[in-house]
This record gives sequence, structure tokens and C-alpha cells, in this order.
Amino acid sequence: MDDPDKHVAVQQIKGVIGDLMTPFYQKVVFSGDKRDEVKGKVYEENMAPKMELLLKNMGDKPWLIGDDLTVVDFMFYEIN
Repeated sequence: MDDPDKHVAVQQIKGVIGDLMTPFYQKVVFSGDKRDEVKGKVYEENMAPKMELLLKNMGDKPWLIGDDLTVVDFMFYEIN
């Protein structure tokens, strides 16, 4: 990636996606028998609002960073 601004944007969005996944792993993966119950709660409280911000930031661009497909698009697809 030759554009330093896009490189910074990729790094920032990677951090946001990492922040989205942390509560999921901490609360859902280790919740035992209550996994389905906890999963919905974690999604609604932690993940959904941040995912909406990413989508709002994306606007009418084809990909999260703009016109170019990047690693963060694949990361976002996996959690969406």
C-alpha cells in the first residue's frame, strides 16, 4: 500500500475490529452452557454499536477504506 493515509486507516480499523472481538472471546467463548444467551447479549451491547459506526464511516464506498479491498474488509466480513 503506497498511500500512508490508507495504511493508517487500515491500522486504525484493525484496532477497532480487535476491540470488537475482545469481549466476544472473553465472555462468549468461556461462558460454558450459557454460550447462546451470552452471545446475543455481547453482540447487542458491545459489537452492534461499533459495527454500525464502521458501516457509517464506510458510507457509499465499496470497501471500508475506500475503493481498494484490504485485509480489514476480510476481518469485518468474518464478524459481520
